Amino acid sequence: MSNPFPFSSNAILTASDLNSVGDWTDYTPSTVSWSGAGSFDFVRFAEVNELVLVKFKFSVTGTPSGTFEFTQPVIEVAGDSPAGAAGTAQLRDASAGSYDIGFCFMSGDKIRLNLLNGSNVSNTQPFTWASGDSIRGLMIYDAA
Repeated sequence: MSNPFPFSSNAILTASDLNSVGDWTDYTPSTVSWSGAGSFDFVRFAEVNELVLVKFKFSVTGTPSGTFEFTQPVIEVAGDSPAGAAGTAQLRDASAGSYDIGFCFMSGDKIRLNLLNGSNVSNTQPFTWASGDSIRGLMIYDAA
C-alpha cells in the first residue's frame, strides 16, 4: 500500500501535516444491497497507516430485500476476517421506538451486518424494516 501522507525522511513535520493524519473522508459505496429501499446519510472513513475506521448511517425509506451490505472503502488484508475486523451497529426500529445491536464483519469486498445471535441483518431481521428505520455503524479493520 502506498503511503497516503506526503512525509519524507528528514523532513520537518508541521502541525498541519500531523493534523491531516486520519482525516475523515466521505465515501460512496459502489454497491449497496438496499439501495432501492433507502440511502446513506453518510459513509466516512479514516486511514492511519494500515488501520481503517468506517462510520455510517443508512436511512430506510422503503421496503428492503435481501441482506444489508455495502462495499468497503479500502480493501482489507486478505485472510484477516473476521478476526481482523471489529465493529458494532445500532439497528433502529422507529415505529416501535426501539433498537437492536449487531456487529459489522467482512464478506469478500463487502461490509455486512450480523445480529448477536449470528444471523444476517436482512429485510426481516431483526424486525421488518420500514420507512423511518435506520442503521448506524462503526468498524475498524486492517487494510491491504
